[in-house]
Amino acid sequence: MDHSPPLHAEPPPPAPRPPDHGALGEAVVVIAQELQHAFYGGNVTNEVRNLRDDINRLIGGVNRLSRCFRRLEHSFCRLEHSHRRLEEKINMMPLRSFNASAHSRVPVLYPYPYRPTRLNHLPRTKGELERISGINAQRVLVHLGFHPDTIPANAQQRKDMLLTHLGLKVDVGPFLYEGNEEEEEEEEERGRRRRMKIKRRSVLKRMTIDNVE
Repeated sequence: MDHSPPLHAEPPPPAPRPPDHGALGEAVVVIAQELQHAFYGGNVTNEVRNLRDDINRLIGGVNRLSRCFRRLEHSFCRLEHSHRRLEEKINMMPLRSFNASAHSRVPVLYPYPYRPTRLNHLPRTKGELERISGINAQRVLVHLGFHPDTIPANAQQRKDMLLTHLGLKVDVGPFLYEGNEEEEEEEEERGRRRRMKIKRRSVLKRMTIDNVE
């Protein structure tokens, strides 16, 4: 009878070792401390704070630069407006000089391209402009390029605006006395003394004539 050789049985696995809870807890504590130090450590906190301060300073600098640019843009706009007004005055000087010295029956000059020959409603002579009504003055101002909102509502002011623009009226503005009251009083006193002296001389002259007679 054939007997098979006996099979060698595998040794039983070793029994699992009980977990070392103490070592595991210590590892967790160490990892937690490392993470806490990494995220909330003194060096990292200072660097984050410094970075935040740098960003705030950068934002403040950008805001100040933006305000400077706005002020600069406003200054350029005012300069451009002043340049346009100066250029307009220079271009209008020959025209205004001619109109100011022209006779009342002499045809006045208008800025290009406005000419009385092209626009029949424009006054032709200096006399016609000086007698223009407020309504017609407004119409002429609009045709000369003035915006209706910039034209005064008063008829005389419209007329003055038109005459000043064409050089027929000199806009000297309000008179400003730059002296003081004491100087004005002294000037009045000197004038009074001169008048009294002239009057006294006149009286003495009449008395002398009477005595001679």
